[in-house]
Amino acid sequence: PTPPCTHMGVSEVAKLNVSAEQANATTAQFQDLHRQIEAEKEEARHWAVEAARLRASATAQLEETSASAVAESQDVHRQVGTEKEEARHLAVEAAKLSASATAQLEETSASAVAEFQDVRRQVNVEKEEARDLVVEVAKLNASAEQANATTAQFQDLHRQIEAEKEEACHWAVEAARLSASATAQLEETSASAAMEFQDVHRQVGTEKEEARHLAVEAAKLSASAMAQLEEASASAVAEFQDVRRQVNVEKEEARDLVVEVGKVKARARVRFEEVSTSAVVQFQDMRWQADAEKEEVCHSAAEVAESIASTTTQLREMRKQLLASCSLLYCVNYKAHLYRTLDGHNPHDDTISCQTDYLPLPAGFELAPDDGDSIDVIAAHTWGTVWLVVASGNAYGTHKWDGRAARLEDKCHLLRQGDKYKPDGRSLGVLLRSSV
Repeated sequence: PTPPCTHMGVSEVAKLNVSAEQANATTAQFQDLHRQIEAEKEEARHWAVEAARLRASATAQLEETSASAVAESQDVHRQVGTEKEEARHLAVEAAKLSASATAQLEETSASAVAEFQDVRRQVNVEKEEARDLVVEVAKLNASAEQANATTAQFQDLHRQIEAEKEEACHWAVEAARLSASATAQLEETSASAAMEFQDVHRQVGTEKEEARHLAVEAAKLSASAMAQLEEASASAVAEFQDVRRQVNVEKEEARDLVVEVGKVKARARVRFEEVSTSAVVQFQDMRWQADAEKEEVCHSAAEVAESIASTTTQLREMRKQLLASCSLLYCVNYKAHLYRTLDGHNPHDDTISCQTDYLPLPAGFELAPDDGDSIDVIAAHTWGTVWLVVASGNAYGTHKWDGRAARLEDKCHLLRQGDKYKPDGRSLGVLLRSSV
């Protein structure tokens, strides 16, 4: 049968209940303080994260602004390069047009000069032919003069024959016949020479007219060629001047663009410096603010650490008091002795646990001896475990072990480390005893 257990008086139990309530209140205060400390830590972490986020945001904004300014400057630089390239291309095109116009002008001039020289050579040839015709006409005129001289000689001979007619009658008839025949031949020769001279004269006049016509045509062609040459030269000069004016206008526009790009660069540089200065100032302000907040957080952390240290000291004292109260609260009074476990379990705890840490003996308690009273106290209550070890190292079953006293296998189940003790296995505890 289970031996009767005599418990403490009502007043002592009431005092223990009050102590337990105070311990519970102290534990609640400690938990509230712990929650407050955790909340302050969480707030400090939040402010640290916020400061890091602000610093990262400022850095990202500064980098983004710098990248934007650099990209804008690069775009302007590329645009200026493109416009300069276009200006160079236009200058090359103008030079090509100028060279082409000059080549066409030179080609046209050379062609006109060559054509004029051909016409001039043709006119010279025709003039040479006209001179040859004049020489032939002069030769014909000489032949006519020779014929006239012959006629004069014949007339002299006729007069001589007429003077000597009286001397030779028979020569008179013959002379008359010869005279008639000579006169007929002379007339025929004169007529033929006159007709040939007229034909030659007419031919020379025709050739002279043709030469004049050719000279007029050559003059017209020369005038037309000169007019075309002058017109082509004027057109080429006008086109070259237009191209030159266009190139000058484009050069002026390119200079204006370069000036505008310089202004844009200056504005971009000023804007970049303003943004950089503003970002640096803002970053410094944020850094100072973050440093101030960090200082405040560090100060708060120091205060919290001091508060935690103070609270820990108070909690140690309260724990000692609580353990002292618990040592009395969780004790069983049996035959003028108080019995409890080393880890302070409630004797009516129906759970199964195990002491895993080395613990010192509470003040006023010793290891329970291996006797009948200890075995009876162990078997009468559950003690929150299955086996309890006594001073000899033997372990006996609690009320959880089928409600009867039983001994665990024959070996020492008590471990010692200095002045601290613990059991050597699971579902084990250590029983202590104190005199009332």
